[in-house]
Amino acid sequence: MKRKKKKIVILLCVLVVLIAVIGGYFLLRDENRLSSSERLWITENANVVQNVYVLNDANYKAVTSWISDTLFSFLPDEDVSVSSAVTYQNISGDYFKNNSNEVLSITDGRVIETGIDDGSGSYVTVLGKDEVEITYGNIDNVMVALYDEVAQGMILGSYQEQLILKFEYLGEEITYEEYQRME
Repeated sequence: MKRKKKKIVILLCVLVVLIAVIGGYFLLRDENRLSSSERLWITENANVVQNVYVLNDANYKAVTSWISDTLFSFLPDEDVSVSSAVTYQNISGDYFKNNSNEVLSITDGRVIETGIDDGSGSYVTVLGKDEVEITYGNIDNVMVALYDEVAQGMILGSYQEQLILKFEYLGEEITYEEYQRME
């Protein structure tokens, strides 16, 4: 979701810059077409011209506001909350899968360990806000680094057929079901 917001913000910035460039082009084009008598009048009546530019600036703000309200009204507001509950289906033992091949963080937290294990391949361990250490193993493409802050639903990497999930609370291993009851 954050990546989509970033793309939308970038698109909006590009659109605003494009509008400003086009507006500047027409403004300069019109100034170059002025006759010498018109330029003399502008010089003598600078305060009137300044008021016209302020009016044009107000019109620009009105136009960009209308574009934002009308054309981009489908975009969610910043304060809209979206459920991002992440669930995995247990295949057997510590092996899990979800509805994609992305390894998604189950909770908010910080990456406290990454590495490669002979048994589970690449792995990432996240210390959640609830003090539970979640180790995601059998990852093909790790996309986070040590000490990164992660949010619930953030992509940690990818896996092929199954991944390994291990949960540890206060030094003791717990099951996925026990972890879910803690939430």
